[in-house]
Amino acid sequence: MTSTESPLFTTRALTAEAGQTLLVPVAAGTFIQLTQGSVQLTQSPRWLAETMFWADVRLGEGEAHQVAQSGWLSLRVLGDGAAQWLQHEPAPIRVRAARQLRALVQALRRAGRYALGGANFASKAARRSRLSAGQISEAL
Repeated sequence: MTSTESPLFTTRALTAEAGQTLLVPVAAGTFIQLTQGSVQLTQSPRWLAETMFWADVRLGEGEAHQVAQSGWLSLRVLGDGAAQWLQHEPAPIRVRAARQLRALVQALRRAGRYALGGANFASKAARRSRLSAGQISEAL
C-alpha cells in the first residue's frame, strides 16, 4: 500500500488477490478507482423503509465509484486475477486548509525569488529605503 497527498485528497493504492475480501474504512466522498481486475463493493448498511439495505456495486477495470456515506466498505475480488485500486479520500477541512496554505506560501516564495531578482533583492531594497529615508529627513 502506498499513499500520496494532494491539497484536497489523500490517495492510497491497494491490492487484493483473487477471491480475497477486504474491509476498508472510508469517509463520505471517497472515490474508489479500479486500475486492474474487477471487484464487488458492498457499502455500509442504510435504513430504507424500516429495513436494512446494503448497496452492491460491481466495478471493472478503469471504472470508479464515489462513496455516499462514511463507514466500512467491503471489497471482494471477482475473477481469477488480482485487483488493484486507488482510494482517493477527501482530507479533513483543517488538513485541506493547511495543505493549501502551505502550497500558496511555497508558490509565493518561488514567485518572489524569480520575479524580484533572487534572495538579495530584499536586502538591496532595505538599503535603498534607508538611504531614501535619510534623504527625506534631511530635506525636512
